[in-house]
Amino acid sequence: MRVRPLRLNGGEHMEMRGRRSARRDERQRQLRQIARLQRQLNEQRRKIDELERIRDTVLRTSSGSATYEGTCAECGIGVIVREHDTLRCSSCGFRCHL
Repeated sequence: MRVRPLRLNGGEHMEMRGRRSARRDERQRQLRQIARLQRQLNEQRRKIDELERIRDTVLRTSSGSATYEGTCAECGIGVIVREHDTLRCSSCGFRCHL
């Protein structure tokens, strides 16, 4: 542990900074980072669940020739379904003829 003098309000005080406080600071930083990553992971899981729900609904309600292609680049949440020569988004309604 190191001790160094510190001047506060004209008087001399001793400030003690050691390994424990440095470890505590690092641990708190890591805990904040873990909490942030857990929030991001939960958000991604919610998005995946929503996309799977939309995909299942679209595939169930569309004609037999529909094929799941992926997620929509326009809205980011819709599911792209190919029906014959057309791509269609289940969310924003984007259509593209092939």
